[in-house]
This record gives sequence, structure tokens and C-alpha cells, in this order.
Amino acid sequence: MNKEFDKKVGQIIKDRRIERRMTQSQLADALGIQQSTLSCYELGLRGMTIDMFFDVCRVLRLKPNDVQKMLG
Repeated sequence: MNKEFDKKVGQIIKDRRIERRMTQSQLADALGIQQSTLSCYELGLRGMTIDMFFDVCRVLRLKPNDVQKMLG
């Protein structure tokens, strides 16, 4: 994936996490990852695997297709 794509996906995840009133630590715990790893995802500094993407969507109650639509 490219950095611009990673940044856009990260921003969608961050926005949804905030909407759900979750902290980074809470979401990271739910995903079984470090908070610093989640921070890198949200900032677009690190791309995530497809499995992690689906896990994030599941925890945040996001449909992967909706993320695709938000990307334009």
C-alpha cells in the first residue's frame, strides 16, 4: 500500500474510534496490539495487514465496504 492510502485509512479509523468514544489504548487492547502500533496505523506511518483491517472494522463496527466508499 502507499503512504497516502495508509493515511486516509488511518484517519477513517481514528475518526470512527473517536465517534465510538474509545481511546487508542482501549482499541489497541481490543485488538491485542500495542497502543503505539495503533497510533502508527492511525497516522498512516504503518500499513496494516488485511486481517488486522478486518479486525479493526469488526471492533469499530465498520463495514469494510463502507471504508472503501469513504476513500472515494
